[in-house]
This record gives sequence, structure tokens and C-alpha cells, in this order.
Amino acid sequence: MRAIIVVSFVIAVFSASAVRAQAPEANGQDRQVFARSPQYPLLPRPLEIELALSAAPKHLRDTATVWVLEQTGYTTAQHGSNAFTCLVSRRAGDLFPVCWDAEGARSLLPLDVDDAQMRLSGKSGAEIEAIVGQRFTGGRYRPPSRAGIAYMLSPLRDRIDEHGQVARTPSNPHLMF
Repeated sequence: MRAIIVVSFVIAVFSASAVRAQAPEANGQDRQVFARSPQYPLLPRPLEIELALSAAPKHLRDTATVWVLEQTGYTTAQHGSNAFTCLVSRRAGDLFPVCWDAEGARSLLPLDVDDAQMRLSGKSGAEIEAIVGQRFTGGRYRPPSRAGIAYMLSPLRDRIDEHGQVARTPSNPHLMF
């Protein structure tokens, strides 16, 4: 629980600094945000891994695959040996840890990965929503083909607006089938 409090504080600090990160620093580097968007804070890798794994039950954490967001998009930080994949989703400014089973990872992980790449290419939230809809209609994305499980056990969920303002949203740890 202490780690979650620390993570919450770090996200708030990183997100608050994201407002200042819209303009490049003197050395030409942007501060801790992805694709120049304050809705996509970049966290220190160990912290992001810990936060992603907080979505899963303890018995799955050590052997789950973990994806983290870096300057170039999502990448695998930990290769797992079980069927679960965890990450901190940031789609549309809704920052939350989630851990999917194999079916969820197959059908839903591409949404997060592609969302990040579209953000990086300069697409707006509205453009991304339209493209995602088209990709579902066109068959590139498919809903899960069977019932699965998504663990969302972390007590953390934040909403980050386009200006980088963070609002804690109610997070009741839960499972989704």
C-alpha cells in the first residue's frame, strides 16, 4: 500500500510538471511526457513496472509480461512466463493499471500500443477515436473472441486533462470478465 501512495504522489508530480513540458527545455528535450502530451506522463521505468504489476494479484506478478511507455512508444520491459500482460494504460488521459489474460492481451493491448503511436505521430484524441472505430469496423481490431479476465486491482486511477491537470477518480479494485 505504501508503494501505491508513493506512486500516486509521483504521478501527481510528474503530471503537474507536464504542463510546463509542452515547450522544449533549453537542451531541446521535453520533460517527462510522451508525444508532447501532458495526458501521457512518462514515469521512471521501475515505478511504471511496479504500477503495472499492481493491477494483478500477487501470485501472477512475478511471471507476468509487463509493457512500459517510453519516448518511442510502448515496449516490453519484462517477459513473463504466464499468460498475463500488464501495463499502465493512458488512453484518452485515463491513466490506470490493467493486467489482461492472453485473450485480452491479443485483442486489447494493440489499442494501447497503437494509441501511443498515433499520439507520437501527432494525432489528436478525436482523430484517434475515429481511427480506432474504423479499425474495429474494418476488422483490424477485434473484440475478444471469448470471455477472459482483466485484473484492475490497483487502488489507483487518474484522469489527466489536456492541460495536465490530474483528478483522482474513484478506483474500486475489481476484475472484468
